[in-house]
Amino acid sequence: MYEKKGQSGGQEVKDFHPFSGEGQFYRGALHTHTLRSDGALSVEETIAAYVAAGYDFMAITDHQRYWRKSSPDITILNGMEMNGTIRHGEAKVWHHLLCIGAGEEPYRHEQEFPMGDFDDIALAQAQVDAFTDGGKNLIAIAYPEWTQMALDDYEALEGFWAIEVFNNGIFLDKEIGYTLGPWDALLKSGKRVYGIASDDAHQSDQFDGGWMMVWAADNSPRALTDALREGRFYATTGPSIESFYVKDGVLVVRSSPCRRIVCYTGDAEIPPIATYNVSGAPVYEASYPVKASYRYMRVQCVDEDYQMAFSQPIWLEDLAD
Repeated sequence: MYEKKGQSGGQEVKDFHPFSGEGQFYRGALHTHTLRSDGALSVEETIAAYVAAGYDFMAITDHQRYWRKSSPDITILNGMEMNGTIRHGEAKVWHHLLCIGAGEEPYRHEQEFPMGDFDDIALAQAQVDAFTDGGKNLIAIAYPEWTQMALDDYEALEGFWAIEVFNNGIFLDKEIGYTLGPWDALLKSGKRVYGIASDDAHQSDQFDGGWMMVWAADNSPRALTDALREGRFYATTGPSIESFYVKDGVLVVRSSPCRRIVCYTGDAEIPPIATYNVSGAPVYEASYPVKASYRYMRVQCVDEDYQMAFSQPIWLEDLAD
């Protein structure tokens, strides 16, 4: 993904192309539920819904119950959603972990797991470590805006790969489906964490509201999980990101028609940088010079219906020599 260096403000900056090389975008759902836990539809009905919507892959992530079975109709990633609580004095705060297996994890199909009730963050960390197995498997923190998981807990946990920045089910039920402030807070603190969008579909009206576009060599579970681990994807509720790269010290993004494109940098002295047309005409492209004061760079593309696409962050230290 990193290539020769260009110049930005007198600094040498590496080129960065996350969507380069052999491959294409594959559309997928990483968070779904069925009658195996608290969903309203069977596994077969859930798979059929995503196939009908044109998805290439999905994960079946029922609570506390591992899925490890393929389908002839769509690529399925191994996974589950792990529930637990962390004690804060007399209070218990929920945390939900979205677990995506890379294929070599030692869990059998339909294996059930007890819910974790942790006295402190160290015990929750042990749960994360056991599943990720040194980074082979992926854990994302699910709907933290709903669980009200404390920012201190995010910062204390190590080894999680992503945070759910949009959850369609929670958005439709509670209107609190976005978790953007905590994501930027984690990035500013130095955490390397990606942002994902999901349906968390429990009901038939919750499908196809938030999804992933993954740049992978093919639509196999191994290629998809490798691409997810490396950040070769964007998350969206509607708009598409057609190009996203750094070349000659400038971040360039091209998208489907949007009302604005916004760049977030982690620089406390610089607010998010918005690109838009004062005439109200749609924008399709934006560019942002890389600056030494930035901690990271990520973009949000916002369309006329206020649906959003989220790039993954580029860490500036990776662009430096």
